[in-house]
Amino acid sequence: MRADPELLVPSDYPKLWGIAAFFQPLGGLFGYTMATLCRLEMIDRRAVTLETGVQSYPMVMALVGLTWTGCTKIQVRAFVIIGTFW
Repeated sequence: MRADPELLVPSDYPKLWGIAAFFQPLGGLFGYTMATLCRLEMIDRRAVTLETGVQSYPMVMALVGLTWTGCTKIQVRAFVIIGTFW
């Protein structure tokens, strides 16, 4: 974030901020749906929901770090930085 402070201004990157706002809830919804299909108890469904929603960002950071390089990595990393605020 120190290297790219302009990413913290939502009006500069409205699309990224909009997509990032839905990324974690969608991960949680996916986890809850899968836990329901597996017929887990409600307390386990909540745990799976929280873990899949929260765990999405470390996975994305790892994928960005391992997959992209150079200028492309900086552009892709912008989503990860913005998404951490949601």
